[in-house]
Amino acid sequence: MKKMSLWLDYERDSHIVELNKNINTDVLIIGGGMTGMTTAYQLINSNLKVVLIDQNLIGHGVSSKTTGKLNYLQENIYTSIKNTFSINEAKLYLKSQKEAINQVNEIINTNHIKCDFEWTNSYLFTNNNEEIKRIKNEKKLLEQMGIDVQEHKSIEPNLKCKYAISVQDTAVFHPIKYLYALKNICLKNKIEIFENTKAIKINNIKDGFIVETTNKYKIKTKKIVVANHYPFFLSLIHI
Repeated sequence: MKKMSLWLDYERDSHIVELNKNINTDVLIIGGGMTGMTTAYQLINSNLKVVLIDQNLIGHGVSSKTTGKLNYLQENIYTSIKNTFSINEAKLYLKSQKEAINQVNEIINTNHIKCDFEWTNSYLFTNNNEEIKRIKNEKKLLEQMGIDVQEHKSIEPNLKCKYAISVQDTAVFHPIKYLYALKNICLKNKIEIFENTKAIKINNIKDGFIVETTNKYKIKTKKIVVANHYPFFLSLIHI
């Protein structure tokens, strides 16, 4: 048995560059997972110089350990948001999740990315009688927010449950294939990507920041996008 992520059991990317000099940039993105690579992609036509660094290889952090689902059905998140804030905040969160799924689909279609993307149903289910009411409340709230929700007493293929709900407009994909494609698109559009390059200190300066790396080189930047594990950066900022 291989003790590795299913997504990493895939052809390796041969184009790996480490930072080997001091550089200047307009925007530095720290982290090459789903958030970092998507940010880089969205900045392609910004007329800004963009650099992305990752302490490991692109997609080999949290993104390599995800389920590969693009799903807005997440436990009782909407009931929780409504009870903590209001239904308006719950609607905003739902909108953000659906827009994220549609954005990935649009990027895939625009760039003809082969990453096993497939529309599929998502389910929320239980075998515990005490949880049925909670799921029914979530269903009712989703319907109030305009979502078509189906009820089930079993889930194909032959997964028995006491109660389940499902939605249709969700998807699955191969996150590493997707991220490798984004990387190649960014490189072709003159976004610099340095892997095996870890940020170890962020220093404030008058017109931006200087980021020190384990490679012993520095990156001077006007803006920083932190797209990696929280809260590592809190200890790196020196004012």
